Amino acid sequence: MSENHEETLYQERSELSSRLKKLLEDREKKIDELKKYKEKRREHVEEIRRLRDELKRIRDVKNEFRNRINELKKRRAELRENLKKLLNKLIELRSSIPELSELSKVSLASIREKIDKLEWKIMTGQVDLEYEHMVIKEIASLESLLEKAIKARKTSSELKEIRAQILSYRMEINDLSKAMDEIHRALSNVRISEQEIRNKINELSKNIQEIDGKISAQRQDLENLSREIQEIRERLRNISQELRRIREEKMRSREKEILDSLRKRAEDKLRRGEKITFEELYALYGESSGKET
Repeated sequence: MSENHEETLYQERSELSSRLKKLLEDREKKIDELKKYKEKRREHVEEIRRLRDELKRIRDVKNEFRNRINELKKRRAELRENLKKLLNKLIELRSSIPELSELSKVSLASIREKIDKLEWKIMTGQVDLEYEHMVIKEIASLESLLEKAIKARKTSSELKEIRAQILSYRMEINDLSKAMDEIHRALSNVRISEQEIRNKINELSKNIQEIDGKISAQRQDLENLSREIQEIRERLRNISQELRRIREEKMRSREKEILDSLRKRAEDKLRRGEKITFEELYALYGESSGKET
């Protein structure tokens, strides 16, 4: 029964040792896989951090674009207001002198020459009193015409300046509108890039969640493996203790058999009056002394 029990223990120890070796190998593989998952997770976290920094830079660019657009809008609004004022002034000037186009074409030198000639006639007495009254009226009419012509020339010049300013405003407004269109297109491209980055971050975040699940599973597996390894080691220690106990018991049993044999032989020799050896003497009296003690 004892021999069978010992054999069973040796068999169990061999099987458990093999199982322990495999579990240790499996645990090492799990640890390596866990390290790889952690490294992959770290890479994803670093990439998300880099992408978030890129998003921050994009937000700064978007703010710059918006500020620039607001500045351009403000300038365009100012120009449109000024343009409106100039157009009103243009209409006002045109309506102030209905015959502006005709008066602008009148020769100032010709009118002045006519006035001078008529005044000369009066000064030199070339006209009688009745005709002089008509000449004075004509001079007054020419002077009025001259004044209107001069005013028409001045107004015409002012109108040219206003038209030039209106053209300048319209060109600048057009340039501002084109600049805003370009910024809007750039802003649209930036928003597309921003959305692409957000999509990447979302994808990486999902990957991290999946990796976290795998890491959790790996840790659970490692915990189970470690628990089983601990149980096997504990069982192996118990088996070793049991085998040691069996060996010690067998050794004591063997020693007892030898002592019993020596004691019997010593007793036989004493009965025959023969000398006994030290070992036989120890077996005969030493064991008995030990028991009494």
